[in-house]
Amino acid sequence: MKFLNVVRRQPKVDAPPPPPPVPKRPPLPASLLARLVGLDPSRAPRLGERRRRPRLEIGLPIIIDAELGPQRQTFEARACDISAEGIGIEVVCALPTGTRFSLTIPLIEDEGFVALTYIVRRCELLPAGARHYVGGELLEYVELIADRPQIDDTSPD
Repeated sequence: MKFLNVVRRQPKVDAPPPPPPVPKRPPLPASLLARLVGLDPSRAPRLGERRRRPRLEIGLPIIIDAELGPQRQTFEARACDISAEGIGIEVVCALPTGTRFSLTIPLIEDEGFVALTYIVRRCELLPAGARHYVGGELLEYVELIADRPQIDDTSPD
């Protein structure tokens, strides 16, 4: 007795092409990250760190500017740690996943600042219940040089 192949193959449907790959944003250069946190033995990567880009403790009070709805809001926060590709901050209110926020951090060893823009990847209520830990992924950065006061040599003595 012969068995007939009763399952018919469906004709191939042209599937849409896959989306183009998202360009990989560059991480913070190591030299710039070192100037943000001041690399010394007390700020060495945590033991047991398994991340591709280790976090460095920073513990710095900051002001963040977040895009919440149609308007921007400014919050006080504390930068807990930073890496070449992200940041961990503590804030009083929850920031929804996908929210963009910006901050400016002064360089430790030089005059100047770095303006950083992140997107919220996670937000968790801390055990104390009054603050939230926000993990942000770096989107872009700009190094800003501080304006130095000009000395006027033309003034009479």
